Amino acid sequence: SGEFSDSGLGSAFQQALAAEHGTYAFSKYAPYATGDGGHAAFVATPLDGPDGVRQGVLAFKIPNNLIEKSILANVGDAANISYVTNGDGLMLSNLDALDGNEALSVTSDVAPAVGGAEYWVGAGLLGFEVYKSAEPVDFFGTDWWVVVEQNAEIANAPIQEMRTAVAIA
Repeated sequence: SGEFSDSGLGSAFQQALAAEHGTYAFSKYAPYATGDGGHAAFVATPLDGPDGVRQGVLAFKIPNNLIEKSILANVGDAANISYVTNGDGLMLSNLDALDGNEALSVTSDVAPAVGGAEYWVGAGLLGFEVYKSAEPVDFFGTDWWVVVEQNAEIANAPIQEMRTAVAIA
């Protein structure tokens, strides 16, 4: 019960409270009403006393900007960008190259990767054709993907230059 019982923290707390000693619970990323008003996930583990009686729960907040700072090479230029999504393509991180508020509001097509594709060509988040690749990330049993996009025009520029040079020669 309480103000945050329906939040990610409340979910992780309730799961950990009912979990076996030595295990953990993880809540999905969701808006979180305290602090900076950003998005957060929570990981929690039960705390038992020396007699084995449950004493409480230890929980840690994992804000989405932690992903941006620790996992991603968020260069945010016209050539390459990287970001994290869930298995449905819903972004869990923000991009400096956009408005910085993409988490839990913008989706990216990761279906080819989920289906086994190593890379594919498609529309990029910045509005141009990209070569895209995604790799799954195992983090507390989540369905996360690190996605990298490379601007197709910039990637193909050396090939175009060679074609032009051969055509002129």
